[in-house]
Amino acid sequence: MAQSPHFSIINHNSSSSDPLLTHNPHELIPLLELESFGEDPKNNIQDIPSPRILSTHLNLLNLPDSVLSSGCRVLYIARNPIYTLFSGTVPGGSYFDHVLEYWKEKEKESLLFLTYEELKEDPEKHVKRLAEFLGRSLASSEIKEIVKKSSYQRLRNLDVNQNGSEKVHWSGIGFGSFFRQGVVGDWKNHLSPEMVQRLDRIASQKFEGSGLELKSIVRSS
Repeated sequence: MAQSPHFSIINHNSSSSDPLLTHNPHELIPLLELESFGEDPKNNIQDIPSPRILSTHLNLLNLPDSVLSSGCRVLYIARNPIYTLFSGTVPGGSYFDHVLEYWKEKEKESLLFLTYEELKEDPEKHVKRLAEFLGRSLASSEIKEIVKKSSYQRLRNLDVNQNGSEKVHWSGIGFGSFFRQGVVGDWKNHLSPEMVQRLDRIASQKFEGSGLELKSIVRSS
């Protein structure tokens, strides 16, 4: 899962145990707007030990100005817009506006813009890049270890992430439901070429002039 590499980087060598063996990544990285500041928050942000790692689906404009000015690190992971049609975690508002808001801030030292497809294509390269962004200097062997530890295949097959597990996400969703295919290109099994072409045209129009061309939007794929 996309959340796991940075958790593993931050907690690398911090203890002899691996929390991912016994906890779903969504337990370890709470969702800011629901679990920390929602109507019925599940976590007091002050109780989370530093360095804190939080996830969010909020637009950049909905986050406090201090997020980019306080020095905290912001990792933004974009995905093929096609996949948001099948995801249970579609960002609010326009997907394209959501992506562009963060893309326009990519030159800030405190923000790293990655795509899920980049991580899948060359995980060691981008985990190394992420580690450097987080101020961690890791040897090649440590990068390989983190990639293996946080891989989709490993996490999906852990007992804690099976729907039959006794542990269930606070929302009532079985942990296994967070794991779909974990591959790039699964949209071919769901959408016709005509539907993809239409979405590609929309994306090209939305991103025109921004310099952003998500690797996921490839006409020949």
